[in-house]
Amino acid sequence: LSVVAAKRGNAQDEVAALYTAPPEQFVAERNALAKRLGERGDRARAAQVKKLKKPSLPAWAVNRAASNEPTAARRLLKAGDGLAKAQRGAAGEGGGAGLRRAMGAHQEAVDGLMAAVSAALAEAGHDRPAVADRARETLRAVATDDELRTEFEAGRVVMDREPVGFGSAPAPK
Repeated sequence: LSVVAAKRGNAQDEVAALYTAPPEQFVAERNALAKRLGERGDRARAAQVKKLKKPSLPAWAVNRAASNEPTAARRLLKAGDGLAKAQRGAAGEGGGAGLRRAMGAHQEAVDGLMAAVSAALAEAGHDRPAVADRARETLRAVATDDELRTEFEAGRVVMDREPVGFGSAPAPK
């Protein structure tokens, strides 16, 4: 995850940090970053940063959890790959057992990150069950949504999502 590997101080890392900052501070921090980039002479990047959308509260919690728990985030990605592979092989001999194992591993990976999601929401004063439920669905959707997976890997999930129907997982990475 780039947000996890970050902390070097370049513009990409500063953008990743926006998505884990307290939600109430996103707009102010985004505008301050755009101003700093403009002052450094990087006007094109400053204009791009100025257009970044504030993440929904569940999306912010997912970003924060992935940043705080990079091993758990990588485990979720790996479990999503395993689930996609198992879904494709489910019709073959022994495929049902493999699919059940993959589904269990995926659920464990989601649960592992949910502890960090819950902690982030509680720390920010947003620990409402409905928000946590939407964050859980977003984590589940990482396995079936290529665009969301890309956002998750970058630590820049903007909107909460719901998993796509069974059997539609993208090819494993």
